[in-house]
Amino acid sequence: MPKLPAIPCTKPWTSLEERHILGEYKVCCWAKCLIGVCKKDFDHDFISLWNSRSLQNIRKSMVKDHTAICPPSCPVLNDRKNQFNKVELFDYDDIEYNQFDPKFVNNRNKVLAAISERSIVTDTYPTRLKLHPSNKCNFNCRMCNLDRSYSYPPSKKYIENIYSLLPYLENLEIFGGEPLCCKTTRSLILNDVLENTPMFTFQQSQMALCSMVKC
Repeated sequence: MPKLPAIPCTKPWTSLEERHILGEYKVCCWAKCLIGVCKKDFDHDFISLWNSRSLQNIRKSMVKDHTAICPPSCPVLNDRKNQFNKVELFDYDDIEYNQFDPKFVNNRNKVLAAISERSIVTDTYPTRLKLHPSNKCNFNCRMCNLDRSYSYPPSKKYIENIYSLLPYLENLEIFGGEPLCCKTTRSLILNDVLENTPMFTFQQSQMALCSMVKC
């Protein structure tokens, strides 16, 4: 594998995160700037954001001056400085890695090469995807001020985008609301597509977070 460069954060090469129900995408919840907006109830292609001019500029800033996009309080950057040299890619042993789908392996190798070469434009897919399909929730947590009725029916294109990315992902997280109250989330995790993707497992935490992690 190529040796990773000494850049502060690799999220601009690995992560695409829907940070708001209205379709606001970032590379990280701490990032100062949006990649763009793709409303889920329109036939917008959120995969097109992956090599958009905005994300190219974010990658460029991460290489040259990360303070333009990263706040000094970012815990990810601070943990790297103080504790470990972490990247947003899981580590696998050789036997495990050789069992993965060639699409996943080829894309992951391209992502590693893009990070190593500090490529601004890539021919890769994200390896991590976070989605916020709905605010629907059946909890009544006293400290939460979320509008629990706030949701948009997703377009066919939104669902197609997600399915098309599954072979390349090692991590998929679905936020809410309570994710399992959301029809979109249930349709994603309770179907033959994921059953036929053996690298994923499904977990739900007490923080109402659904995480499908390659294992």
